[in-house]
Amino acid sequence: MYFVGTCRCCGQGLLGIRICCEDEIGLVLCEECEAIWLEPTCTGEPLFPGQPDSTCPRCGRPIWHPPAHWASQDEIDRLDWTEYLLGDWENES
Repeated sequence: MYFVGTCRCCGQGLLGIRICCEDEIGLVLCEECEAIWLEPTCTGEPLFPGQPDSTCPRCGRPIWHPPAHWASQDEIDRLDWTEYLLGDWENES
């Protein structure tokens, strides 16, 4: 999971870049509390997924079930969000 920071809402979760559907809609999602930002700068107030299925505020599809997934480096490049990356959680030491 590529991340852009730590969540200011819960103070614990990493802010990962998530692709929510086949249309490659990108969002920043706290993997702990599910706070969502629609831009990689994470400014403004966060949104929270619709319940009970944790749906994306942009497309209404579930954010935890396929085709939603953590973004690959290629997808992040296509979103033009590469400059905001702080790391890759799986490769952190």
